[in-house]
Amino acid sequence: MGTEKAWADFRVDDAGNILIPLRDGGNRLSAVFRVNENGSVETLASTGGNNGLHHVIGGRISKDPEEPILMADDLTSAIELNRLTKKPVVWAVKPENLEAVGKTLRSFNPDRKIVIAAMDAHMAVENKARVHAQKAASAIKADLLCPPLSDQDKKRNSMSFGDVLKSGKINEVKTALKKVGIVGVEKTRKPQKGKARGID
Repeated sequence: MGTEKAWADFRVDDAGNILIPLRDGGNRLSAVFRVNENGSVETLASTGGNNGLHHVIGGRISKDPEEPILMADDLTSAIELNRLTKKPVVWAVKPENLEAVGKTLRSFNPDRKIVIAAMDAHMAVENKARVHAQKAASAIKADLLCPPLSDQDKKRNSMSFGDVLKSGKINEVKTALKKVGIVGVEKTRKPQKGKARGID
């Protein structure tokens, strides 16, 4: 899954666990996200709270102000969206973290388009994942993008872009992304001068 850049900052320990570094709102290395061989996950060694923790899947965010910034709230979606678009995806670790991470992004990019690729936990009574995404999108004036789920997808309890892409519905996701200005592979650009974009 994902491009080579998506895995560049990941590490594997002696037990075979995948370790993903997480940064806080000040872009400081703050914690490690561990994925065990059985698929269970855990956040380790946090120097503070979990608020604002994130990882950029696929390298640094482009400094091009015309390039939308794509966010996702689950790891599989972030990796699969990076694989599809060849563009960095800001992974917010969990839906509850979208607003905090988004506010950091917005503070450094006041006029730039930000797109939140949210989960749609349609089978849940409250659909908290979507509620958190909607709240974050409203707070930072971002575009909210929900996965294109068919009735069959819902019957299979699919609820994320990662689920849809892993089922082979690439064109449906491409169409959804195109509507919010995310298309094709990022073209080669000359290096641009300027400060970092806050989260990179």
